[in-house]
Amino acid sequence: MQIVVVSEKERQWFEPFLPPEFRGSQAQTQLLYGAVDDQTGTAVGAMLLEAADDIVELQWICVADEWRQKGIARQMIDALLEDAEQVQSLHAIHAMLSCREQAAATLLRRCGFRVYPSAYQEYAFPLAMAQQGAFWQRPVSCSGSILPLSAVPQQAVQTFNRQAARGDKLRGVEPIRLEECDGALSLCCLLETEIVGALLVRADSRGSDLDLQWLYADAAHPRVAAALLQQAAGAALRSFPPETPVHLAALTPEAEALVKKLLPAAEQQTGWIAWRQIAGSRVQEEQTDVQAE
Repeated sequence: MQIVVVSEKERQWFEPFLPPEFRGSQAQTQLLYGAVDDQTGTAVGAMLLEAADDIVELQWICVADEWRQKGIARQMIDALLEDAEQVQSLHAIHAMLSCREQAAATLLRRCGFRVYPSAYQEYAFPLAMAQQGAFWQRPVSCSGSILPLSAVPQQAVQTFNRQAARGDKLRGVEPIRLEECDGALSLCCLLETEIVGALLVRADSRGSDLDLQWLYADAAHPRVAAALLQQAAGAALRSFPPETPVHLAALTPEAEALVKKLLPAAEQQTGWIAWRQIAGSRVQEEQTDVQAE
């Protein structure tokens, strides 16, 4: 088995292993590893990474069904770790895992990552639950206009993402990655030119499950989360059967409290964060400490 760093020209052979939102031309901050069968030269797996300053995020790893349980995912991660040791400016590698990615959490732990529960809660419930009770029958009004993500001005999204990246106003909230979202099913609440709430749906959620990536509402506009949930539920019930499993991550205490109140029977789950510091960065830090002394 060969583990290779995939070039832009070679990417087409590995894209079948990536979810729809990651297919297409490769961003400059992305790095793709591939697994290739020695005998046939066939692509059998892929691992996608996103670089941000001195930290790399492991975003996706997948191996062909007939090649699983052969240690190929482990080989790709080992190759990444070996390469990472040669980059002195790289501080750490991390991954955000949902509660449904138990196998990935176990694999990363075996590869030397620290794996611990994430700070936000995930909820699972059948779509039919989003029409039970009086709340779902009475329209909720809120300050601002609720729009499909595809209709939100790009400048508003960019401003939101800058605030999320800095962590000053939107602490603990992730940036909106347009390529990962279903532009029609995802919703944002826009107050003048500012996004004060969002409910994002994964781009590949039109399969067997409905995956709501996360629900966010500005603490100054508490009714926004309720309005987003209500409108999203109405749209989903028009497009999906009532028995469709729904998964939702609540990123703020206000959103979490709302989900518990409106969907008390929803199953509460916790995802994981995997983190591994790079040895080269530790040596560099130790040398800096010695020089400072």
